[in-house]
Amino acid sequence: MNSHIKSMSRWLPLTMAALVVIACGTGGGNTVAGIDRGGIRTAAVGPVTGFGSIWLNGERYDVDNASISIDGQPGSQSDIRIGQVVTLAGAIDTATLARTADAVSYESNLEGPVSTVNLTLGTLTLLGQTVFLDSNTIWGPGIVPADLTGISPGDLLEVSGLVDNEQRLLATRIDREDTLAEYIVSGVVTDLRSDIFTFSINGQAIDYSGATLPGYGGGEPANGDVVRVRANLLPESPLSATSVTLRGNVVTVDENDEGEIEGLITDFNGPDNFRLSGVPVRTDLNTKYSDGSAAALAANVRVEAEGRFDANGILLASEIKFRTEGNVEIEAIVDANMAADDEIVVLGITVEINALTLLEDQSDEKQRPFTIDDIRAGDFLKIAGYENTGPGAAVIATRLERINGEDQEKLRGTATNLAQPSFELLGVTIVTNGQTGFAINDTPINADVFFSSADGRDTAAQGIRQGNSLVASEVEIENQ
Repeated sequence: MNSHIKSMSRWLPLTMAALVVIACGTGGGNTVAGIDRGGIRTAAVGPVTGFGSIWLNGERYDVDNASISIDGQPGSQSDIRIGQVVTLAGAIDTATLARTADAVSYESNLEGPVSTVNLTLGTLTLLGQTVFLDSNTIWGPGIVPADLTGISPGDLLEVSGLVDNEQRLLATRIDREDTLAEYIVSGVVTDLRSDIFTFSINGQAIDYSGATLPGYGGGEPANGDVVRVRANLLPESPLSATSVTLRGNVVTVDENDEGEIEGLITDFNGPDNFRLSGVPVRTDLNTKYSDGSAAALAANVRVEAEGRFDANGILLASEIKFRTEGNVEIEAIVDANMAADDEIVVLGITVEINALTLLEDQSDEKQRPFTIDDIRAGDFLKIAGYENTGPGAAVIATRLERINGEDQEKLRGTATNLAQPSFELLGVTIVTNGQTGFAINDTPINADVFFSSADGRDTAAQGIRQGNSLVASEVEIENQ
């Protein structure tokens, strides 16, 4: 199978967030909590899903007067990219519920050269760190094709994402860089040898003998510390650190501040006691659940927790929202834009766009901000999402990118209504013929094996639109 259909592959869903301290209050009382400064204080962590100003965790934050920090340096909204994990401090107006950001901070998780690419597992490694991907990973415009096959050992990457319970990283965004001024790696200190000034992060050896130690107040690194390391480009093992920054609280908040934290569940001690992106979360009998239940909470499950912080900085969750990845992927021409209903139609499939959909323009137009109103009939879109089991649109989009048009259109979903030589994906008839290539997980098969095996299974197809059907050049059963 060629690289185009492999762009439909579903990578493993695991995640990581940059640990950034932003003072939401003063740290010494409630002088900026409650109704001071026009509303309730709030803190948020998660990947940016849209602009105009910034959309985070399904909410819009006005950043016109916010201080914006990019890797510790002053920046602007134009420096932030869709899919990058940021930390935000701001306020909610109690009368209008409008949200205003005071401070937004972004720091990459990893910057360095790729060591290995594993197409079978859907992973890559750089600086000793394992990076996983899923269908919502945003690929920067310099990565062609926009999937793991567009990455090669030696490529220089910047990665932003969420950390899982095993200290692996789910990339929410990956960008290729022409050059790097330094290497960056984040994680937990292990194998500390203070006598020779070395430690490891997930097996990556680090020499900190010449490093500054921000956040340590004259102290030294210890096993279990969460740190961010800047290092010289050479040598690569051990890395020669120029700074080792101790990460404290992900957010600094006052009692009763609101919080919206997205991440993978770590330190899971039961459905009422876990962490998200380093923030401790507690649930109780009054916690509400969206798209899941308390029984579905477990290590490495991706959720958003909303609630209020107690005096100890613990987020008391009033609601837990599960983040659904789904198995749907579409690359197709837009038939119609029904922006008034927050829907578009592609290949006859109605797709819903909501506040959680990551929206980016990767076409030559490079529209920013890019919203549903900018989508036109005839545009070519790349969509990831999940099938809607309730009323309304057939597909809920979790990621939508406008890209330059391609020769063929593509679908990925559950195969149904198999009647050789045709079947359906997302209600679209897929027609096969003597020129169609068939495969199961990259292994070529014949048409008879495909039609006897594909029913109810994740299947990808690409081909040429003919009326309301897709005449397939390739079809593949995936994730056997």
